[in-house]
Amino acid sequence: MSDIDVKPPWEKSHYFRPGYLLPTLMNKDTIETHVRDFAVRDDDVFLLSYARSGTAWTNTILNAIIYVDNLTYLDSIDIHTKLACLEVGPTGDDLAAEGMVFPKSFIEMFINDCPSPRVIHSHLYVDFLPKQYFVKKPKTVYIRRDPKDVLVSIAEHHNSAKYHGCVPWEKYFEEFLKENGDYGSPFTHTKKCAEFMNEPRWLCFTYEELRKDIRSAIKKMSDFIGKTLNEEEIDKVINYTSFNQMKERYENSPTPFYQEKNAGKWIRKGVVGDWKHHFTVTQNETFDRVYAEKMKGYEHLMYKY
Repeated sequence: MSDIDVKPPWEKSHYFRPGYLLPTLMNKDTIETHVRDFAVRDDDVFLLSYARSGTAWTNTILNAIIYVDNLTYLDSIDIHTKLACLEVGPTGDDLAAEGMVFPKSFIEMFINDCPSPRVIHSHLYVDFLPKQYFVKKPKTVYIRRDPKDVLVSIAEHHNSAKYHGCVPWEKYFEEFLKENGDYGSPFTHTKKCAEFMNEPRWLCFTYEELRKDIRSAIKKMSDFIGKTLNEEEIDKVINYTSFNQMKERYENSPTPFYQEKNAGKWIRKGVVGDWKHHFTVTQNETFDRVYAEKMKGYEHLMYKY
């Protein structure tokens, strides 16, 4: 029996490839057809990250830069369009019972018809991006985050999103280190992106850099995508994408993704170092050991504790 035939550690998930676990929200056929054949536009800006690494925030920043003169337009866009990962949908019977009915891929439902320039985001390993991505080589913003904070955030996300199910913290911790996170392994994701990080068409950040100096990050992003902002415009983007503004905006946007009582969990805390409030001493030691093993040869990309 191959690894791909092994039963996933929780419901509403599947092994897309041996050892590569995805929620059923990420439809296998969609990735192999619609994503691979996706028509990339010359002015598309790709946003790549492992899940729970600051993607929604960075996505909003990039769109706020693009629409800095018309931020009311961003407020009018459907939340699914704002959060439309390439790999999502269509949903199956396991999610229909939860009220999540998307009959087509998000590419068909939301992304194809978006006006240019589009911000295209994905949590997929870079191997599975559209074929045209490697031909047209669009500008790409890549963001990564302390994997300990990612673990805490994604475990909380798992227990609040309808397309997952409740899992005890200890169980999620164990599976995450086996590289059974909901979107595969953050270690593998980083290592696969390492090949591209020095390319001039890639602009790379850590989540912690954004938190430390958002003004500098916004300036770099705006210059990178070819829409340089003045100081007043940067102020507008900072205000629009502040944590409180983001949280309020997402909490007030109806979405079938979350249990009603957890509707605001898409934007959770946004802090650095929250893992210290969740890890036991033993878990911290275990994580450090596994992390060092998984990142051999990529030590320059490791977080230092």
